[in-house]
Amino acid sequence: MRVRLRAAALAALSLLAPWVVEAQLVRGHLTERATASPLGGVVVEVFPEGGSQRSGAALSAADGTFAIRLPAAGRYILSAKRIGVRRVQTTPFDVGPGETVVRDLQIEAVLYTLPEVVVTGLATCARNGNVARIASLWEEARTALFASQLSLRDELFRAHVTRYVRELEPRDARILSETRSEVAGVVSRPFTSVDPDSLSLKGYWWSETDGSTTYYGPDAEVLLSDAFVRDHCFEERRQRNRPGLIGLGFRPLPERTLPDVIGTAWLDERTFELRFVEFTYSRGIPNATSAFVGGEVHFARLGSGAWIVRRWFIRLPIAARPTSPLTTPLTTAPWLLVRPTNLPLREEGGEVAAEEFVRGTSLASIAGIVRDSANRPWEGARIRLAGSRLTAIARGSGAFTVDSVPNGSWSLLVESPGYDSLGLAAAEARVEVQQGRAPRVTLRAFNARDIFTRLCPGRTARRGTGALRLSLRTSDGDSLVANLPLQLTWTRVVSRTRSEPAVRELTTDGYGRATLCDLPAGIELTVVAARLGGGAMEPVRVTVPDRGVKGLMMRVDR
Repeated sequence: MRVRLRAAALAALSLLAPWVVEAQLVRGHLTERATASPLGGVVVEVFPEGGSQRSGAALSAADGTFAIRLPAAGRYILSAKRIGVRRVQTTPFDVGPGETVVRDLQIEAVLYTLPEVVVTGLATCARNGNVARIASLWEEARTALFASQLSLRDELFRAHVTRYVRELEPRDARILSETRSEVAGVVSRPFTSVDPDSLSLKGYWWSETDGSTTYYGPDAEVLLSDAFVRDHCFEERRQRNRPGLIGLGFRPLPERTLPDVIGTAWLDERTFELRFVEFTYSRGIPNATSAFVGGEVHFARLGSGAWIVRRWFIRLPIAARPTSPLTTPLTTAPWLLVRPTNLPLREEGGEVAAEEFVRGTSLASIAGIVRDSANRPWEGARIRLAGSRLTAIARGSGAFTVDSVPNGSWSLLVESPGYDSLGLAAAEARVEVQQGRAPRVTLRAFNARDIFTRLCPGRTARRGTGALRLSLRTSDGDSLVANLPLQLTWTRVVSRTRSEPAVRELTTDGYGRATLCDLPAGIELTVVAARLGGGAMEPVRVTVPDRGVKGLMMRVDR
């Protein structure tokens, strides 16, 4: 089974016309009633009188101004929603052909009480649920989601985006490998789903005709859709490990049997601003044995009033089948491994570094000490916050500080060339940043025993045995060679007078790597890899250390 993750690319589209079309416009200025201060980041919408279908929308600028183009002349109502404040709207007004109408609005100050709203069609998951309160929480969450959509549509900010793909150990989600890319410019959606009605009809993952499986996460458009509200019930949630947050949980209605999503939108308990949405899947996913399957989307508001997706990730299990035949010295007939190879979790995500955030956004500094495998201070070690641009270099005492870290769960990695050759970080630690505070961290580089345990989980290095870590790349570049068959052979001593050939067969994972554990140490091993397109490469001979791990890079011909 292959996995496809649907991700959005950065793109820009300009539409040029040799003429100007006469259009209707609604302009205005938003201020706070008590202080007359301009209000940025307020969602402003226009509806036809008596209708529920939105005719236009915009996010007010930092100076409180807004402008909305209307599709036709008619009679309209202007509505404005500030997070933490009840929605306000004007009386109906007429807009003639090509006319610009000015409507200013005054909005109340934030009182840090949950505004009361009426939302029709919202189902609660429990009979005794507070429908009015749940509806109010949903209104606040939807406002932030819609504001982030408007910010992207109107290109209200530029940022530096770090995207990554990583391999995770399914039992504890520790990072096994990671590749990153960076781009600066106007930001588009971090990931896109499909039409909400299609998800309602087919579910959030389904099998394709070619044997692959496609998964979808709920993006802002899906969460804002009528189909999502129709298919799910909602409830208020709180968790001890989410201090300062209040959750609005969602799950599919009991009668819904298609693969769906279960999750929670977490809001700031004081301001009711949306912080992040987490989700997982309601039905068992093939080859999924990990509790970490799912994803998160984190939001933040900028000083300009624009809303951004600050950070996101989606984790899924991957299984693959090798596709290239291999002929080895032990057999003249090509053989092909056909049993599925279960791979670790695959995580795709990213982090957005935009202009200065609003004062209410909590950022922390992660401080600590890094030591080498002999427990000595490691001067010059490079510490990186996984999936981001944030790094630090350890001083002579091994002390380091990573600044400007947003709230959330993060992985700290220590990078070193010697460990990179094995596809490992030199050290790793999970850090929880909450309400702008982070614990002090001590990082210690993995020793030989630690490396063996990480590459051969559940096993202990025994005397007279070792492990081999293979990395395969193409001979004409640095492309990783995934799902390639390998064969390892050696001569095994059965008795004083008899020996026989021993064979191990395996394939590389999605990152072009393979690990063989419990190999005899100190004797010559022969590795044969398939040639891309058929046949076999020349044998490579290697020896593994006693109770240690040997790293071997192999180049594969096309």
